[in-house]
Amino acid sequence: TTEFFGEIAKIQGIENKLGNDVFFNVSGGTMISVIGTLACTFFGITPYFNPYDYDKEIYAEEPFFPGIPKYPIQLPEKKYIKFLYSITKQMSLMKMDNISKGTCIEIINTIFPEEKINGKEPKDYNKLNTRYISKLYDMKLINIKDRRQRYVEITGFGQFTTKIFTKYYSVD
Repeated sequence: TTEFFGEIAKIQGIENKLGNDVFFNVSGGTMISVIGTLACTFFGITPYFNPYDYDKEIYAEEPFFPGIPKYPIQLPEKKYIKFLYSITKQMSLMKMDNISKGTCIEIINTIFPEEKINGKEPKDYNKLNTRYISKLYDMKLINIKDRRQRYVEITGFGQFTTKIFTKYYSVD
């Protein structure tokens, strides 16, 4: 289901950049209906239902567009997804389940050189915390480990969010 949701996010991200509207047929079955409806709510996709006439054994000529409410959902910004994706890759390379804030600064310098956070002064760690760590923590995408709060780990929700939105924003 995560992969399916991610593919819908990817398609919407691409089509959104092209200025195209996306429509999703939510009449395909239970799981498709649930994931599709959720994706429509998340990404502003227009859902439709293709009614089946069981007496005539044919689909209706016109699809039905149900009035599914659109809730304002604050999507994570692309820079946070890019940062989470980079952390995930680095932790995978290191075979670790957390990463130091020093390594986070190195990652930021690689993917966002304009940030100019060198990690040599306490103010650099304050920039990291203010611009990234506290925002991701507030979104419940990461946890801070260690009694001195030196290590970052990605939560389960953060992992799910990273998988979905790397596809939505075409981050890799």
